[in-house]
This record gives sequence, structure tokens and C-alpha cells, in this order.
Amino acid sequence: MWRANQVTTRNRVPGWGKNCILSAATAFVLIAASSVTAQPVRLLVSSVNTDRVLRYNAATGAFSDAFVPAAAGGLSAPEGLVFGPDGNLYVSSENTSSILRYNGVTGAFIDAFVSAAAGGLNGPEGLVFGPDGNLYVSSFVTNSVLRYNGATGAFIDAFVPAAGGGLNAPVGLVFGPDGNLYVSSGNTHSVLRYNGATGAFIDAFVPAAAGGLSGPIGLVFGPDGNLYVSSQSTDSVLRYNGATGAFIDAFVPAAGGGLDAPRGLIFGPDGNLYVSSAFTSSVLRYNGATGDFIDAFVAAAGGGLNGPTFLIFDNDGDFDGVGDDDDNCPFVTNTDQTDSDGDGVGDVCDNAAFDNDGDGTANDADGCPIDPNKSAPGQCGCGNSDTDTDSDGVADCNDQCPDADDTLDTDGDGVADCNDNCPANANSGQEDIDGDGVGDACDDCCGGGMPMMMPLMLMGWKWGRSRIRRRGALRRVRGLVLRHRSTDG
Repeated sequence: MWRANQVTTRNRVPGWGKNCILSAATAFVLIAASSVTAQPVRLLVSSVNTDRVLRYNAATGAFSDAFVPAAAGGLSAPEGLVFGPDGNLYVSSENTSSILRYNGVTGAFIDAFVSAAAGGLNGPEGLVFGPDGNLYVSSFVTNSVLRYNGATGAFIDAFVPAAGGGLNAPVGLVFGPDGNLYVSSGNTHSVLRYNGATGAFIDAFVPAAAGGLSGPIGLVFGPDGNLYVSSQSTDSVLRYNGATGAFIDAFVPAAGGGLDAPRGLIFGPDGNLYVSSAFTSSVLRYNGATGDFIDAFVAAAGGGLNGPTFLIFDNDGDFDGVGDDDDNCPFVTNTDQTDSDGDGVGDVCDNAAFDNDGDGTANDADGCPIDPNKSAPGQCGCGNSDTDTDSDGVADCNDQCPDADDTLDTDGDGVADCNDNCPANANSGQEDIDGDGVGDACDDCCGGGMPMMMPLMLMGWKWGRSRIRRRGALRRVRGLVLRHRSTDG
């Protein structure tokens, strides 16, 4: 949203310090400490003023490349970044009011996943895939959070309707450990909480201006379970109790390390806090435990960075340090991956408020919580269809004859006719000596049920044995003759 050279009336946020502009900037949940496996390896940053998404080495901060080149696919003022369930990168294009999708490996443009202004989208900022697998987008100008089908991009609903709960200038989105949706409300200087399943307003989790909050943008739950919020107008990062919302401290004090207009924030694979500093066009790093300034991880204008907003590490949609492919709750932070009931769904997603597979049945009542087509294992188990092609009451996965009547057994040999290589004659062993698909009991064009070639085969065997015997006898006779002659000599 923010561009130094593009100030419009709708971008301006009255009452904010520095007369600055509300922009997108958040990363949505926690990245864990070094003990977690499948760590991300690169940092991606939205560069608003160059219409690019830049990529940096996650260990050194060195510039890698423009993962999404300038204006690729029509990108204009990139804001929110999130990797989807398909492994691809989704980017909110603020100036075109659309969500663009790029190949998660190459950065190549795929499509406009959410087309311009779909569902009333105007000024998209934060992005997050929810526990239901759908995409949630903060629509800045309409003061709402819109929901789109996570597979097709089709508009579903205004999950948080316009001004719901007093929402005004929404940017940052995050699903918290409690499964609810948290949204930064820029013009009310608060963080609002909504029911994660229904979108109903719950409360102002962080009340207006609590702890000096002014112009909140980025939201992230940290390794300590608390909520961290970038306070853009005070150039600080404030920390709030993750359970109650009570103010704890200014984790990063005003202008700490040169911070100027903080936007996105995220805990990195090293456990430290990364914050985009919009007015210095840099990404600053702070000690994840103390908040002490460490360094400018991405130096000013590094790689051409200009107006950084959202941050994300590769292929970790909820930023908890566990790659999406291995995460038992890929849309909500759960560093420890606890799964008490062993059903494959992490405890933080395994509750009544969540419906991980989006089938309309909450996880606690769903016998197959990660299979959208089933709510019970059925005959074939979760992840497998119980299709019964022949409608005989036996699912194809267990059916001898999935497209025929497997109760019909004409010869009574225990093998259904549809699988019997000789359905007219009993042959429970299904012998087929010549491998022609016709059981020996039926392969009898020469009579008696004996295979056609069997008589000749038997005759040849007997004739062969006779010849061998005769030859052996002759050899023995010749041997006697030779020995006799030798004796005589």
C-alpha cells in the first residue's frame, strides 16, 4: 500500500504519526527455534515501490534474486505474501485489487488466483490460508476480510463484513493458537479478534492505543506464545500477552536499531525477530528473546529493496519452522507438532472450532479430519473412496468384482464367476498350465477336460525316455565289447 512517490487520499490514515500511509506488513505466525526440522532457507520480501518480490539468503541476508520480477503477471504494489497448500506463492497486488499466484519453486507467474475486485476486493493487504484451507484477505478500502476458495480462488463470503466489530483499515491477519482470527485495525489502533470458524466478532484483543499502539500493521505470535505487533507510527514493536491481550512491553523500543515505519515482522529459523523498516528500505534483526538489536539483516536498498512490507520464509505457510509438507497443522502455528490423539492433526487444529478439510464437519466430530470427502473411515479408510460401482453393498476396494455380481458362483467352487477362469467346472485352485486365461478344467477342446496339448506332451515324454534308455544300453554293450577285446590282447 505504501509508496513514497504515490500518496493518495485513500492511502492516508488520519491521526497517524509522520502523516504516513497504512501499508501491508505482516507475517502471520511464528517460526521456531533451531531444534525444528525442515527449516526454511530463504527470506522473501515484498518491495512495494519496485513491484517485485525479492529473495535473500536466510542465513546471511545476502541478496539472491528477484523471485518475482518487476510487474510480472501485472503485479503492482505487492503486499501480502503466503505460500499456499499447493506450494505456490500468493501475492496481494494492491493497485490491481487482485491476488496473483506464482510458481513456488521458480517464481514464474501462474495466474490471477483472485481476479481484480472479485467479491468487492479493494486494496488487498494481508493474506493467510485458514484452518479450512481457504484464503483470507484483508480488504483495506472496504474495511473487511474476504474469504476465497483455497483451491479455485472463487469468492465465498465476507468472512468479516465491512466495519465488523469496528474494523477500520485492516492489514495484518493471523490465525492464533486458539484458532481465532486476529486482525490489525489501523485507524482504531487496535487488534481485533474474530471467531475462527464463523467470523463473528469476539473482542478488541488489544484495545485502542494499549501500550502506546499507533498504526498497527504486522502481527505474529512468538515462540513465547505472546502476540507481537508492529506499531508503525511509534517505530516500535510491542508485545502483548498471547492469552489475555494485556500489554507486556515495547519489545523493540522506538527507533531501536534505526527502525523507521515497521511493517512486516516474522520470527526466523534462528529464533530471532525480523522486521521490515519501510522508510529505510531494510530488514532489521532483533534478538528473539530480549529484543536487542542485532543487525541490518538486509541492508538499506539491498538488492534494490524499496519500501519493504511483508516478509515470509520459504514454504512454511504458518511460519512455525515446520515445512508445510510435514506440518500436521499447516495453517496455524504449532512448533512442537503435538498430536495427542494420533489422528494426524495437531492439537492446535484438532478442536471444535476447526474444520481442517473444509467438509463442514468439525475436527472433533470428523472421523477423517484431513479428508474432505469423508467424515468416517468407512470400508476403505480415510483418503480412499468407498465407491461401490456395482451397488452390491461392498466397496470396490474390498470387492472381488467391483463391476459385477460377486455372489454368483455357478460351479460352486468358491470363486465368483466374474473371477473364475472356468466358471462352468469347479476348480477352486484356478490351475491354468498354459497361461492362456482359461482354467485347465475348461481348456479341453480335445476332450475329458485335459488340455489340448497334454496328450502330445505325454507321448513325447515317453518316447524321449525310451530313446535315452536304448542309448544307455548300447553304451553299456560297447563297453563290455571293448573290455573283452582288451583282455584278449
